[in-house]
Amino acid sequence: MLRAEQIAWIRRLAGDGVSQRAIVRATGVHRKTVAELLEMDREESELKDTIYDVEDPVFTEAPSRCEGCGATVYKPCLACGLREA
Repeated sequence: MLRAEQIAWIRRLAGDGVSQRAIVRATGVHRKTVAELLEMDREESELKDTIYDVEDPVFTEAPSRCEGCGATVYKPCLACGLREA
C-alpha cells in the first residue's frame, strides 16, 4: 500500500516529465504499481474531459414534451428533426 506522500511524489515526478523507469528508481516503488497509478490518473483526466459542461445551452432547460412525437426530450427533438429531413 502506498502512502499519500509516495503517491504525491510519483505524480509530481511524472508531471515534471520524468520517465516511469526513473520514477521507479527514485521511489523504490514497483514498476507495475507506478504504471497503474499513472494510468488511473490518465483515465480520470480523460473522463473529466468527457463530462458535459453544465454551461452547455442544451442542458439549461428542463426536458419537455415534443409536439411532434410526444416524447419527453431536450428541445429541439432530434427524432422529429430526422423524420422531417
